[in-house]
Amino acid sequence: MKDNETLLNVLIEHTDIDKTLLNSVYSELPADADLNAFRSKLLDSQLISYEKLMSLSIHEFLVPKTEALLDQLFEHKKHLSSFDQPEEEKKFHLDGVAELKPTFILGTSELELAVPKTDISKLVFQHSDEKQAIMLAMDMCTMGEVKEAELILIETVDSFPESTAAQITLCWLYFSAGKFRQVEEWAKHLLEIRPTSVLGLWFQAQAEQLNSNHSAAIKHFQSLVKIKKPMPLWHLLLGYSLQKTGADAEALKSYQTFLSLGNFGEQSKFAIQQVKELSK
Repeated sequence: MKDNETLLNVLIEHTDIDKTLLNSVYSELPADADLNAFRSKLLDSQLISYEKLMSLSIHEFLVPKTEALLDQLFEHKKHLSSFDQPEEEKKFHLDGVAELKPTFILGTSELELAVPKTDISKLVFQHSDEKQAIMLAMDMCTMGEVKEAELILIETVDSFPESTAAQITLCWLYFSAGKFRQVEEWAKHLLEIRPTSVLGLWFQAQAEQLNSNHSAAIKHFQSLVKIKKPMPLWHLLLGYSLQKTGADAEALKSYQTFLSLGNFGEQSKFAIQQVKELSK
């Protein structure tokens, strides 16, 4: 609720909205309401326009918060021995990226799939500043400030080199921005720290597949389908890369395994079509 209180004070200070009405909206929030819930309630109340709320949120709330947080991260870095990121990872890659996409296209307009999601509630954090940084980065993404989100996440990794949470979130960010080569690099680094990270392995396999590195993708999808309770989708994706490398018999088996696990709408239609092609 601390962020909500800060935003409330920003609105009181920088708008002409009746203070009593603002406090009334604020008082109706559940105790565990996050910043997005408060913003949604404000918009529902029609006390402020979407454009005005977003502008205030960014310039009067998130930007100062980012500056303060970067100072905190710098303090962490001062106490670390040098952390050598791969040269490729030292660069920023989201200049010109206007928005993040929740889906991606497999192949040439063949199948639309959802970007693998990261659930903040399930991430493991080493420090409260690390968690605060990742939550702020996600908030920046919600506001469309993707370059700022990238900066925060890279600084977080730099400050907490063993942070799998920051690296998972960075993989998600690059994936949503269509920067699949960067996803590969960061997923590889993540798996060096935590080889058992299922999400890290999925990011790596999916990025390799989208980069047409099907041999590597096959290896990693084969690992994924062997874990306890694998996602049905992984069988389809394994079949796709096997098919692309000419391993038709193995691809057919993977598609059939996927289809045996249930009906998954467009994914199932895609798999059925591939089975027909491979059975000719």
